[in-house]
Amino acid sequence: LVMCVKETNTKTRAAAFRLLAEAARQFRPEAGGATEGASAPEGFVLAVAGGLAAAHPHMVSATVMALARLVYEFHRELRRDTLNSLLPAVLGLLRSRSREVVKAVLGFSKVGVARLELEDL
Repeated sequence: LVMCVKETNTKTRAAAFRLLAEAARQFRPEAGGATEGASAPEGFVLAVAGGLAAAHPHMVSATVMALARLVYEFHRELRRDTLNSLLPAVLGLLRSRSREVVKAVLGFSKVGVARLELEDL
């Protein structure tokens, strides 16, 4: 699903973003897991954030784009500590040598400035 947000076909990419948002709404955190006690969207954001550790830049940039959409959509439902851990992880990717990763991080930054409260930045 995350890789589909990089699809060149506009309709497919739009459907992937819609499905991503709906999956976040329907997500049920696993008992005893790292996402236990989190809201459905927050648990899904944390699960998707695992893609930031991917070895391939295409997957990393797709993950950053997916996270940007999720933060845009669910910024009010995410806890401040989740955002405080997510922002440095994503912004740290600005040092990447991959142009597509840096471009995705800049897009994430625009979403963060537009949607997040000043205290969260």
